[in-house]
Amino acid sequence: MGVPNAKSQIIRLKGLDPDKKYLVAVKKPGLDQSEEIEKPDREDGSAPEETAFSGDSLMNAGLVLPKLWGDFKAIWIEIVSLG
Repeated sequence: MGVPNAKSQIIRLKGLDPDKKYLVAVKKPGLDQSEEIEKPDREDGSAPEETAFSGDSLMNAGLVLPKLWGDFKAIWIEIVSLG
């Protein structure tokens, strides 16, 4: 169930290569064009759907999960190595 005023959730990944870059895409299953996922904004105000991170940062700082409003919501996170 939804939790009012919940703190941010962070997941720290394991087993990645700290020297590689990874493309992280956060998607909502069955996303309707009118719905959006709240994502951290860039300095220019845009909210990227895909962002590149180093393996080191994903394992140590972690990945902040977007806030989902309502009960029984889900997201899909795809992580792909860039090389």
